[in-house]
Amino acid sequence: MARRKTKTPRRRSPKTVSLIDVGASFIVANAGTRAFFGTGIVPFLSEGWLTDATAGWMSRSPGNTGSGQSYTLSLAELVKQMIPGGADAGASSYSFAGMSGISAAVKRNLQEWGPQAIATTIVTPIAAKLLKRVARKPIADVNKLLKWGGVQSLGVKV
Repeated sequence: MARRKTKTPRRRSPKTVSLIDVGASFIVANAGTRAFFGTGIVPFLSEGWLTDATAGWMSRSPGNTGSGQSYTLSLAELVKQMIPGGADAGASSYSFAGMSGISAAVKRNLQEWGPQAIATTIVTPIAAKLLKRVARKPIADVNKLLKWGGVQSLGVKV
């Protein structure tokens, strides 16, 4: 009986994280939380847990991203709203200012920030891919420097 030829295992390159892709993902996530919750991704995740709610969200002012206003929500507010007796956060007091709950805040945020979020979600990955193609040579040079410096051994590349 003839011997089977054994296949040599394919060598796979180590998994790396592209900083351009991480940046694009952050921008898309920020646009999504802005559209639904009226605040950026960092204040949405941290305020109420790690820090106090900060003043934020004034109409069409992207610089104010805190969750301390009536139309902005944080993850802490959403979780406290789901826990019986834990609705002492700002999310429970939405009956003032003509609001009738979290769904009204989400609806208002979608009306205000939804179109911008859709455009950002479409344009950002295209721009990241275009950036990678246009700046291929400089990116390769930076990745070489990262490799020489030992940073790429951590799985990071541009």
